[in-house]
Amino acid sequence: MAGNASCNRFTGSAEVSGDTIKFAMLASTRMACVDNAVSSQEMEYLKALAAAKHFEWKDPALLIYAEGYDKPLRFTRETPAMP
Repeated sequence: MAGNASCNRFTGSAEVSGDTIKFAMLASTRMACVDNAVSSQEMEYLKALAAAKHFEWKDPALLIYAEGYDKPLRFTRETPAMP
């Protein structure tokens, strides 16, 4: 899997079994964020991904629950831009 955490791109492997999910070996670029608040948010996001335990699909969102976090990460599908 791969994505953008805010200032940096990340990549890693994911293991899915039933409703469990585990992201392993997350690697990211090391570009500095201009804003300290954005940098802190990015670090927390990557920590939450690394702590992921299970997921569920609640249309229109994919919810990923991480150990130690009260609320799930919430992802929605992006509508492709029309040419």
